[in-house]
Amino acid sequence: MDLRKELPDAYTYIVVPKAVLDVPIEMKKMLKEDNTYYTLNELEKELGDLFVLTNSIDDRFVKFRWSIPMNGEEALIIGYLKSKGLVDMRDNGINDALNYTVDEIDFNALNGNEFGVFNAHEIKHLPWVEVKEEMEII
Repeated sequence: MDLRKELPDAYTYIVVPKAVLDVPIEMKKMLKEDNTYYTLNELEKELGDLFVLTNSIDDRFVKFRWSIPMNGEEALIIGYLKSKGLVDMRDNGINDALNYTVDEIDFNALNGNEFGVFNAHEIKHLPWVEVKEEMEII
């Protein structure tokens, strides 16, 4: 599997909701021999410590390292994640403008259906935000 060669040198991180861990990743690179697609949970089992899902931001999200060539593949990955109903936490909604930097993202306002693509320097600046439980009114 090519991923075994690529992942040790991967310094880009993708953050996704835990809710998508068992969703097949319908991309050519993720096609298995039986013509089904790997899920993130299956990749973690298959690749062991080359591919590790770790908590990020709060208990709703995980991050993982991924090899993204600087040839526009990042845009394809972002487009794919958006097509699955996820929202780019870096998108500031302004066309033809730079997206949010890590410091500009309001992590407390995340709904839980967002994703983010971060480099090795940026990932260190993601906070661990405690999810506030709503109190029951008695």
